[in-house]
Parts: sequence; structure tokens; C-alpha cells
Amino acid sequence: MKKAFTLIELLVVIAIIAILAAILFPVFAQAKEAAKNTTTLSNFKQVSLATLMYSSDNDDLFPLSEGSDAFTYYFWQDITLPYTKNYDIMLHPKRQNPTGDAEHIAWQRGQYMGCFPSAKINSNANIQATGYYTWSHATITNGVTVKFDGLFGHGGAVDYWYGQVPGSSLSQSSISAVADTALLSEASNWDNWWTFDDGTNSYAFRYVVKWTPAEWSSYGDQWGFAGPLAMTRPLNGATGINANPTRPNGVSTIAWADGHAKALDNRGQLLAKAQLSDGSYVLKHFWPAGGF
Repeated sequence: MKKAFTLIELLVVIAIIAILAAILFPVFAQAKEAAKNTTTLSNFKQVSLATLMYSSDNDDLFPLSEGSDAFTYYFWQDITLPYTKNYDIMLHPKRQNPTGDAEHIAWQRGQYMGCFPSAKINSNANIQATGYYTWSHATITNGVTVKFDGLFGHGGAVDYWYGQVPGSSLSQSSISAVADTALLSEASNWDNWWTFDDGTNSYAFRYVVKWTPAEWSSYGDQWGFAGPLAMTRPLNGATGINANPTRPNGVSTIAWADGHAKALDNRGQLLAKAQLSDGSYVLKHFWPAGGF
């Protein structure tokens, strides 16, 4: 007589497999998520080191945020390409890769990591005169107006894009606390839209933006928050992508001016404020002059 599983035994085995699958699938999903976060951190680390290598070869100056000449328009990602060796390292593992024809791909690939341009290159005379941007938020800054500034300059034709004025980038040695000054972030644009302004202040922490037509955007026909995103570990899905007008909430990956990469809570830590000796407040991680 041949031995075989009884129906009860077969059902028990199937039930055990189902239970194990129910236990393991979430674990696999968490492992995949953790792997993507690790990849993001590694990419930011490599790009920050490449940026510092560029800086060391160029009088200690960080690359320009963007520039143009009579033939082309370029971003800081293009400027540092000899050091990064490829654009793939600039992409985000939690976002889809650039799509479309070569021109659109070239434009989209600059929208995954963003730098922080200096106020001195802004086309607005008031922002140029003060040398910084301002922002306030009812809960994040407790209603206090804070000042902030960036590291990257601008070159080329001044009226090609935002109407920026030419200006050099800061040098690493001119930064008060390089380990606490943000260099690059997860982004919806190569410059976090810092050089857009509403007539007085930067768009960076105030607005959501969308490319038209959608083919120019790596986020398609979606809204993206202007400033640093929280793609690493978004809280309740609020990355700032396709969440208009939700402000990013969760963990953001940041490359810092000394070359290291670290993930911080977007609201509680990344946007922490500090007080200067004159009583005014600044965003601690976006104030290269220090003094607090």
C-alpha cells in the first residue's frame, strides 16, 4: 500500500506555509526598504565626496548650482560628473528612473538631489541686499522668522532661467561648522527651488511646484515640495511628492559639507533653529556663517 498525505495533513501544511508567508513577507518588505535607505545613504556619501574632490581641485570652492553658455545649460551634477563618473548615482532608489527621450532624461536626472544656492545670486534686489532668505512657520519655527542661506553660486547667462546674477560658490574653509551644514538633500529639483522667490523670500520652505509640461519632471504630472524632501522614511506617506500642499514629514537623507551623509527628521532636526548674538534666529543647518 502506498503512503500519502491525508487531506487533513495537506491542509495543515498549507496552513503552516500561509502563516510563514504572512510572517516573512512583511520582513522581506522591511528588508527591501532598509536596503533602499542604505543605498540612498551610500549614494549621498559618494556624491558628497565627489563634490569635495571637485572643490579641492577648484580653489576650495563648491561647484555652481547651475550655469549656461551659448550652447547649453548645466547643473552641479554635470559639473561634478568627472568625479562621480555616472549620473545613476544621483538617482533615488525610491523614485522611478528618468524617462522619455535623451533631452528629457538629461533634464530629469538633475531632480533627485538638490543643492542650496546662495542668496547673493538671487535676482531679487532685497534678497541680494540682505544676503539671506527668511521663513516662518506656525509650528516648525513656532512662528519665529528664521534666516537661511546656501553654499552654491551661479554662472553663465544671468537671464537664462531664474534671472540669477553671477556669483561664486562658498569654499569649504569659509563654513563655520562643516559637519553641521547641509550640502545636498533629497529633492524635487537640482537647487531645491531656493532661487525662486515670491518677491521677498525663497520658495524653498513655502511652496509646492510642478513642471509643465510633465515630460520635464522626474515626478511626472505631480506636485513636489520646493525644499528638502523626506523620501528616506516618510511619515504617513508625506514626502512632499504628490501631496499638495502637505509639507514633507519624516526622515530626509542629507549630505553635509564635510563629506559625510546622515539621515535626519525633516521637521524636528533638519529644520532646527538657533539664535544669533543679535537675537535673530537662523536655520542651524542652513546657515554657513555660524555665530550661534
